[in-house]
Amino acid sequence: MVETLWPDCFVEESNLTVTISMLRRALGENENETIFIETVPKRGYRFVPAVSISSRGRPGRVNFSSMQIIRLTHDGHVLDVGISPDAHLLAYVPIEAGKYSLWIWNLESGEKRQLLPPSPALYWGVRFTHDQEDLFYISTQPNSTISVLHRLPVNGGQSQQLVVNIDAPIALSRDGLKIAFVRCFPGQHKDVLIVANADGSGEQEIAQRQHPDKFCFSAASWSPDGKLIALGASRNNELEFAVLGVPLDGGAPIELSQWDWKDMRAVEWSEDGSGLYFSAMALRSNSLQIWRLSCDDGEKQRITNDPNNYEQISVAENAEALVTMQVEPQANIWIVPASGAPRRITSGRTEGFDGLAVVEGGRLIYASTKNQQSDLWSIRANGSDALRLTYDSGFFPSASRNGRLVAYVSAEGSTLHIWCMNANGSNKKQLTRGDGESHPSISPDGL
Repeated sequence: MVETLWPDCFVEESNLTVTISMLRRALGENENETIFIETVPKRGYRFVPAVSISSRGRPGRVNFSSMQIIRLTHDGHVLDVGISPDAHLLAYVPIEAGKYSLWIWNLESGEKRQLLPPSPALYWGVRFTHDQEDLFYISTQPNSTISVLHRLPVNGGQSQQLVVNIDAPIALSRDGLKIAFVRCFPGQHKDVLIVANADGSGEQEIAQRQHPDKFCFSAASWSPDGKLIALGASRNNELEFAVLGVPLDGGAPIELSQWDWKDMRAVEWSEDGSGLYFSAMALRSNSLQIWRLSCDDGEKQRITNDPNNYEQISVAENAEALVTMQVEPQANIWIVPASGAPRRITSGRTEGFDGLAVVEGGRLIYASTKNQQSDLWSIRANGSDALRLTYDSGFFPSASRNGRLVAYVSAEGSTLHIWCMNANGSNKKQLTRGDGESHPSISPDGL
């Protein structure tokens, strides 16, 4: 037994006795009882209750050990994607020379057909109807903040305008007769979840969030039983995210997950309604991964586990397949002199992506992510002498006017708080201890 419990380790016999005693206390046994664990003289111990072996595994969990991942594109120039219910067709938006087009890709035959020609307008929010005859998509014209929902036959034809002023991809009811989407009202400082007929008529507000609490501008999803619309939401100025379920009968929103995410994107129900797939960033991570949330016990199960970012999710209704977009940020710091050509001073992938500030001595403070953690670095304006300033996370730096002090955000301890330090990284102090704070800005007079 000792060899089984502690393989390749040297332990004393007393370790086993202590461990058995701890198990008995955990199971509620006292010294005079033998309910679960019986001592067998000169042999060891025996578990008293009958034991059966189940092949079902833990309730609510899905086995992804045999999951196959296939990369469909390689050039990195795709804005949006959606998969058909039978997983045979893929709708996608390629980017070429600053223009966007809409295509259908038959994954079985390999055939590709263009539905909309290249245009400077953004095409996004693509979603198939349940019968795969039509495709919903959203367009946004250059220099415009107003987006429009359209419906287009998959085999080609005239596009039909449905909704003006839409801020997120639609959710489609299982009977195909209703759509749901998020609309933002900046002047009123609120986000609204709207249900309408599939042709865009009959809009009805069913839920709203008053800023700084918000809905996510990513795809929502209609539950298979037609009772809930699931979508991402944030609170405390987008410091905490969760999955909410909004009842169609007018009830209060239900928290389907805990508020323990620092970013969230698409949400999709599984076909049988037993769980939700979603893209989210855990508190101690800097990458968007794909997760599954069990509706039975609320357990969250990580599907992908790598440094990549997966933003979009589209689940095939009648097949065990989903499509996602892997997004790779590319950020570097450039210096633009008063006269002369711009010059790049960093050569990584995320330098300055999560913040940049100028401090004394002409040095720059910037955030850079390595191993899924963002930390602050300092560098000279000529690109030399890069120094790491934080080791327990740091981003969104703000420098004082004299350049001697830096305020920043740290996720040390899993909750975002404001910290400050000297420009050389010394004398670090935590300034806030609330529920979560971000985006500091030092006043002109210092602090």
